[in-house]
Amino acid sequence: MQTFSDRTGRLWTVDINVTALKRVRGLTDTDLLDTEKFFALLTDPVGFCDALYALCKPQADKEGLDDEAFGQAMDGPTIAAAKQAVVAEMQDFFQSSGPQAAESFKIALQKHNQMMDRYLEWGRKKIEDPKLLTQFEAMLEKLDAEVDAKIRNAFGS
Repeated sequence: MQTFSDRTGRLWTVDINVTALKRVRGLTDTDLLDTEKFFALLTDPVGFCDALYALCKPQADKEGLDDEAFGQAMDGPTIAAAKQAVVAEMQDFFQSSGPQAAESFKIALQKHNQMMDRYLEWGRKKIEDPKLLTQFEAMLEKLDAEVDAKIRNAFGS
């Protein structure tokens, strides 16, 4: 079992087992065993928190927290810590399924992380490119000319 703390300091325990997976599937219609959907959740903070709430629901019920109150306790650092806990639990779950399943999940996780790193690096380079503003201005000028032409055609001016 893995733990993380929310922004109020509450400690949450993540325990991925068949019952927890069924609960996530039932409450969110997300199958965490579908690696494509699982990795997509890691890039979707709202979807991730929905699945996380389902994983932590027994504890949330004891704390008297509904999904909205649970979500209010989730901020960026909390979500990052929760992701680490969930990924570690998924690795443990796949490890218990056998070495082949564990290795497949490990490779998929590495590839996901590599792709995300490259995507973020690409985005950073695009934003820092000194030509970006010039290209954007050219796009706006072209769009402006197209809009003017459509208005002239529509109203015969």
